[in-house]
Amino acid sequence: MPPIDLTLHRDYAQDWQLLAADELTRPFGRLAAPLMRATLATQGTTSTLLLTFDHVVADGISSVLVLNDLLAALNGEAAIPLPLPMSLEDLVTRELDASGADEVSLDADDPRMAVPSSIRSFDGTPPYVHRIEMTGDETARIVDRCRREQTTVHAAIVAAASRVRGAEFGEEFVRTFSPINIRELVGQGPNCCLCIASARTGMEPAAGTDFWTQAREITRELSVARSAGAQVIGSTIVEQQLPVDADYAAAEQFFRAGLPFELMVTNLGVRNFADFGPVRPRAIWGPIVLSQVDKEYVTGVVTYDGRLRMVSCGHTPTSRFLEGVREMLTDDAP
Repeated sequence: MPPIDLTLHRDYAQDWQLLAADELTRPFGRLAAPLMRATLATQGTTSTLLLTFDHVVADGISSVLVLNDLLAALNGEAAIPLPLPMSLEDLVTRELDASGADEVSLDADDPRMAVPSSIRSFDGTPPYVHRIEMTGDETARIVDRCRREQTTVHAAIVAAASRVRGAEFGEEFVRTFSPINIRELVGQGPNCCLCIASARTGMEPAAGTDFWTQAREITRELSVARSAGAQVIGSTIVEQQLPVDADYAAAEQFFRAGLPFELMVTNLGVRNFADFGPVRPRAIWGPIVLSQVDKEYVTGVVTYDGRLRMVSCGHTPTSRFLEGVREMLTDDAP
């Protein structure tokens, strides 16, 4: 296999967000491996590394696992070879009990959840990319408030993002797609692979419902989506609608009508690295993703070294959106 392509920018004085936006304009050619590349920008004693993957071979958690291997190597540790990962569909069939699938409803009985999205044609236009970093104190207060309110931080972010999005676009109903890491559920090892499930929630941002009540309802819906029964149903749907010989039109139809959304919030959770040595990240950002859904806002979330960081991208300016999410989270977490 050829080596992973590395692009080097020496004395790079601009923000790494410009590099990330440019990466999203460069599709992979799938006729040759590896479906991954890296960009390194240096300035003085500081370096910024961007890892870019084709989604057919990796998910957000994969990027953290690859970064962990890279840190080990930079600190003089030997890499441990891993076997090829099993396909997600095979793991679901082997590991999960399908007996409870009949009792699971993945989407609420709301016709608004089924309204198809519009797809934006790919034209190589760089998206807007903006980031926000919470302080350690802000992060701790948000986590504490979520625990007291019996909700998750992810659900609170979805509720806040839905409210801001609804106000910005005048939308009465906002749907959010939340990729779910199911590696532990299906027994997938620490491999670089795609091992996520799809969960969607819908919310009326201006319905007059208390913020934390909305967050708790999102928590409940996502809990159902994480169940073994939901994974069996989801895997069956994907295999039916996206067989191995599916073409571009089938994939577009699946995203447009099978997974319509306005927001995507992809959360890597709390991430830490082994103490390999002196080389370690000061900050981690991501995932940074676009699906070409028209007017989508995609927000990657990760908590590292005690700080919650969010980065949003889309073809509509996202800076005010992300500031609004931060304000709502901090204002509601005294």
